[in-house]
Amino acid sequence: MSLTKVTYSMIQGSVVNVLDYMPPGHVTATTDCSSYINTAISDNPGKTIYFPTGEYLITSSIVSNVSGTNLVGDGVTSIIKKTGTTAAVIIGDGTSGGGFDYLGLYTGSIKSLLIKAGDITVTRGLWMRGAREISITDVTIEGLAVATKSFPIAALDMEECWSNKLINVTTKFAITYGMWIHNKPAGIGGGSNAIAMLGCTAVHCDGRGIVYSGGGCQMHGVYVERNIGGGIELSSAQGVLIDGYFEENGPFDVVVKTGVTGVSILGSYHINFNDINNRGVWIESGATRVNVQNNTFNFATSAGASGVYMEAGALEVSLGGNIVAVGSNHALYSGAGYLTASVLESNALKGSVFPLGIAGGSQSGSGGTYVEKPLQIN
Repeated sequence: MSLTKVTYSMIQGSVVNVLDYMPPGHVTATTDCSSYINTAISDNPGKTIYFPTGEYLITSSIVSNVSGTNLVGDGVTSIIKKTGTTAAVIIGDGTSGGGFDYLGLYTGSIKSLLIKAGDITVTRGLWMRGAREISITDVTIEGLAVATKSFPIAALDMEECWSNKLINVTTKFAITYGMWIHNKPAGIGGGSNAIAMLGCTAVHCDGRGIVYSGGGCQMHGVYVERNIGGGIELSSAQGVLIDGYFEENGPFDVVVKTGVTGVSILGSYHINFNDINNRGVWIESGATRVNVQNNTFNFATSAGASGVYMEAGALEVSLGGNIVAVGSNHALYSGAGYLTASVLESNALKGSVFPLGIAGGSQSGSGGTYVEKPLQIN
């Protein structure tokens, strides 16, 4: 009578357990698991690859480039720790530049994993390129430490992707960006990324917390804190909705760059007591159709702060229902000669409360009209 070896995958049913591809006791946090994991993925295209609790050291990238493949763990106890200069996990083709057929990889997920840098040279935690309809849920991407950061490109880099979901994704300790979503693919919706972000976190980055270019992005319940280079940057973007919590983010919480159109920042809370010249929402010249409603800005002791900083040349800006406390600084600051009665009316400031008034004039702070008393525009 022949005996059949019982494997972890048999216990899990149709799920492929990476431990079946490794020698017993191989997951020790010090032995390289790269080739075993990649074999498990390549041998089982379109299936769910399960990472039980453990610390999986990898020295080369884990690559998933087949539609329908799912990478799933047990949460923060399922750790993929990368050393060396390449990305930890690559979804898609993993090369930069144009020409990739982004329709070639679609559907699939990454869920309940901690992707961690083992040294400061790891370029990216998770690199997605040319992927659509991928869900990333309950995933943390973490650099080495708050004082010794990793990811010189980004913790999460989404390039030429379309119609993906990020749910409870956390990035932290990145040298540059926590999340970099960029290079919209051509040919669909005018080049729209169409990204949904729910409950995502970007903290303790030397650069921006989140940089987004593209269209059709909803950032609901984001938590953006202590990013030295700033909170969220919108660049070459359109159709973006943001609500969340912002704390102690470098020069700005949200910057709407020149050329961006169709942005709503709604019901968010902004607090900053330490950074100099912080701007809650910074609207650059040439940005259009920006709606800032029902936000709270608390910059009571931050020198030179502005709740909303609006450059001359920003068009079709709507500000309403905001509460701004900025100490001796500006609740709303506008560029030279721009803050006039007609501009106030055309930019729909109705319902906003400015405890210490509004400043207009040059960007150096001289000239213009200053209202040195509480002001409410009804």
